[in-house]
Amino acid sequence: MKFQLRRLFWAFFLSGSCFLATFLWSRSLVKTVTNTGSEQLAQVTATSEDAHKKFASSLQWLPIETGDWLLDGDTIRTSSRSEIEIRFLDNRSIKVDPNSTFVIQKSKDEISLDLKEGSVFVDAKNTADAKPTNLVLVAENKRLDLSGAKAQISKDKNSKGDVKVNVIEGKSQIRDEKGNVKDLTSGQAVSLTKNGMQVQDEIKIISPSIKKESDKTTLIYYIDPETDTTVSFRWKGTPKKDETVLMVGDNKDTLKEKELIPAGKENVNTILPPGNYVWKLVSRNPATKRITYDSATYKLNVQSRFSVLVTAPKNDEVMIYDNVPLNVSLKWQKPNAFKSLMLDVSKSPTMTDNFVISSRNVSNAQEFTMAINSEGEYYWRVATKYEDMDRPIYTKIQKFRVVKKEPPKPQPSLTWGNTQEKQFYLDKPTMTISWDALTRKEDVVKWKLEVLSADSKPVLTRELTELKFVNDQIQPGSYKVTIEPLDKNGVSMTKTAPKNIEVLEMPLPKAPVINNKVVKLNQNTNKYYFENGVVNLQWDYQSIVRSYEVEIYSPVTNKIEKVASRNSNLTYSGTMSGLNPGTYQVKVTPIDHYNRRGPSSESFQFEVPNFTTMSAPKLKNLNIKQSGQ
Repeated sequence: MKFQLRRLFWAFFLSGSCFLATFLWSRSLVKTVTNTGSEQLAQVTATSEDAHKKFASSLQWLPIETGDWLLDGDTIRTSSRSEIEIRFLDNRSIKVDPNSTFVIQKSKDEISLDLKEGSVFVDAKNTADAKPTNLVLVAENKRLDLSGAKAQISKDKNSKGDVKVNVIEGKSQIRDEKGNVKDLTSGQAVSLTKNGMQVQDEIKIISPSIKKESDKTTLIYYIDPETDTTVSFRWKGTPKKDETVLMVGDNKDTLKEKELIPAGKENVNTILPPGNYVWKLVSRNPATKRITYDSATYKLNVQSRFSVLVTAPKNDEVMIYDNVPLNVSLKWQKPNAFKSLMLDVSKSPTMTDNFVISSRNVSNAQEFTMAINSEGEYYWRVATKYEDMDRPIYTKIQKFRVVKKEPPKPQPSLTWGNTQEKQFYLDKPTMTISWDALTRKEDVVKWKLEVLSADSKPVLTRELTELKFVNDQIQPGSYKVTIEPLDKNGVSMTKTAPKNIEVLEMPLPKAPVINNKVVKLNQNTNKYYFENGVVNLQWDYQSIVRSYEVEIYSPVTNKIEKVASRNSNLTYSGTMSGLNPGTYQVKVTPIDHYNRRGPSSESFQFEVPNFTTMSAPKLKNLNIKQSGQ
């Protein structure tokens, strides 16, 4: 065991020592190369995560940090998440996009860039040096002098190694392997391939056109998130007979078709949420789909921009006046760094005509008071103009209504109709409310119904046009209900006192109680009896009972006779001759209107005695003659 632990310790120690030695060697290499007299060509002025460089004499990739110097022969590489910016000694700069790799070298009086893949933006116009070093792109045995120009250079690893150069500003020269020289001016593009080069005029981008302050290679477009969320693309110079495709993506590797623009049209609006994008235009033959033009790839930053914040009056507010003119104050909060504010007021919902106030400059105010001379609906909005935007940003169209106060009228008289205070249900709790207006019914446009709990907490509120409301989503319990009639302006005309309503489960009938006070009692046997075999029963009345089932049981014969009665009494004699003498038991079961059986009464015992109070029939005025007389 100790031997195994000793082996593990020495393995860990040797591995750690090798790692430490390698790290110290790599850092010393950086210091050695930096201090061995290799010329410093450019300095890293900005970087994001995961960017690396490699010395010409090394295989090791080292992280790049802001302030690092790039030396002759260095290879620079960015990942999908990183960008860097480098600046030369004469103040010219290069912006390196994600997923790019290039080599920087110095020979005589020029610095050359060998782009392996990706894209870079070269700004070689601004220089404080009277004799700047030439900045040259080397590709496919061709040399492109970028000195004095701004250009975007791209090389797609999936496009057979072709290099595309778009001259944005200034002038550059390209020299092929035979020494032929071709001048490129602002707005032109060249594709460098193994088979030669192709020069074409670059299209002119009209919109988006605002350049980002912190990144001149990125265009900014401001959208209005409340009224217009589209981004407007406009350009000039695409082939007139070809259709144009707007390609948009998060990066160059994710570019895909966003819009198809027919031939002859050089603008399109498309919806893009706020965020960062890359985009380009591709022209192609409508029939064969062969690409005839492929623009540079542009960066785009879509941002939201808002107009003023409206504070008063509230949208859809109703203003009642006694006399005209009525002064209405329109209020808002101004945004920051705007150019001007313009106010429009109209009687048209679309605000295309019928203006009361048109394009009134309110840049120095946060409130505008206008005189209203007639009732009606008014619509208004504020347009905010910014220095760097061609079009204004609008607020949502706001609405307010002015109505003349009517002379007072007596409150309408209301009635609750057939609304029951106790409402029973069988399967599902349901509340049914009905009402009506006895007076001024023609002035009522709708009704506001409020249902409160027993402790006056809101349960529901509805605005209705009918005179009845049924709610089958309510819980059993006690409630308070009020009704308010509303006039054409939505103003309450009166309000009823709360009506108490209980929603209860429908009860079953109670067990009937047989009235023994109307039945004779045999003093000898202390039993109730019915003479002559005729039973006369009575029991308490229940309004919810539809009928009763009476069961008469004879212990002697062990038989039960069932009789139905719709009243709270029963006269029954069995057969024509009445019940036979003996002891009987009877019970009564109620059945309600929904055919539900309630509990039966207690068994009532009685007897039918073997004597009768009926006398024999007498023959009156009957003269019987004997035979033979």
